[in-house]
Amino acid sequence: SDQITLEAWIKPDPGTERNSRIVTKEDVQSYIYGPKAYQLATHDYANGRYANTGIRTTTGEYVNWGGEIKEGEWNHIAMTYNSLAGENNFILYVNGQLSTSMTVTGELVAGDGELIIGPVREVEGFNGLIDEVRIWDRALPLDMILSRMYRELDGDELGLMAYYNFNNTTKDITGLGNDGILAYREEFV
Repeated sequence: SDQITLEAWIKPDPGTERNSRIVTKEDVQSYIYGPKAYQLATHDYANGRYANTGIRTTTGEYVNWGGEIKEGEWNHIAMTYNSLAGENNFILYVNGQLSTSMTVTGELVAGDGELIIGPVREVEGFNGLIDEVRIWDRALPLDMILSRMYRELDGDELGLMAYYNFNNTTKDITGLGNDGILAYREEFV
């Protein structure tokens, strides 16, 4: 619809695949290497690893290529989109800092595909750890992201639509029933 915030903590292993999707809302209308309905991901470039995010709206597909993240260390990445906010309304944050923004128009096209945390397919594998995945139905301001970034949530926060803390479960802590299942070689650590 009009707004979203998507955030996660990630710790990519050195040498993680080039196209490494972290959180992906599938949309069968998207090109295989283009953004799906929405996504958080990483990519390699010039011997470094960088965060990126993509969305699909009623006006097209958009990718925000962002700042460097460190392999082998925990990194917080978050994206926000607010179709009603005017300029620079599609934002990527890395470790609580503005990484990149761009102006995008249109409503999100979420489709009815699956929400996937981790690799989408073998060519887009992510090797590493993922934690504290949160999906909001509003574009959170940076101060709100920062105030909650280092703590677990209760699950009943306003606008929180899905929350996976991965404390030995793939249960959606919001109670909205968006529970997950382990599908590949995932494990709790």
